Amino acid sequence: MPTLNGSHSAYWRIVMAEYLPPEIDTCLYLDVDILALCDIREIFSLKCDSTLACVPDFGRYANRILKPIKNAPAITFSKNYFNSGFLRIHLKQWRAQNIQEQCLKILENYHLKFHDQDILNAVFAQNYHKLSFCYDFIAQAFGASVCKDESKHHYNIHHTRDEFNRIRENIKILHFCSEKPWNTLASYIYEGQSSQHFGGNLRKKRPFLIKSY
Repeated sequence: MPTLNGSHSAYWRIVMAEYLPPEIDTCLYLDVDILALCDIREIFSLKCDSTLACVPDFGRYANRILKPIKNAPAITFSKNYFNSGFLRIHLKQWRAQNIQEQCLKILENYHLKFHDQDILNAVFAQNYHKLSFCYDFIAQAFGASVCKDESKHHYNIHHTRDEFNRIRENIKILHFCSEKPWNTLASYIYEGQSSQHFGGNLRKKRPFLIKSY
């Protein structure tokens, strides 16, 4: 299988519709550094007719320019740049719209910084169903969140502070981007708790969770 800078997982997100059985309508992709804190069946029950449903990213990579390799127009990402670690995909629409071919065209013509995440954002732009941050809660947000009602141009959370506080109390999917909890659990501190203790408390509330990270 071809790779994106040696990353099989990145390539898989682009081509999985080709390999999954054609009778499957919808699939859910989750990165390996994700901890599901909900029954994931509820994600499939969400009302969404779009080809792609995902979550605007933590704001770290928005407002970048994707530079072309060949004679193609530059692509400017917006605040709606999404994280590809959580993707709910309508496979039949994905195939009908030739998304894989569009992705491979971006791969051929642009310099990429974040592999398929850049590719998918270039293909979908803002044409995806935006889900709440609770479905792809980036762990760094515990200590570095700036909500949209706190800074007009430099926010990294697409919710108001009140909305974010409610989301924080009902996280569905916890995503450990960058530093990983199995390496540096103590580096994630929130209200005096390491993420290890925070995750343990969440697991007590949700008996269907796995026993450990």
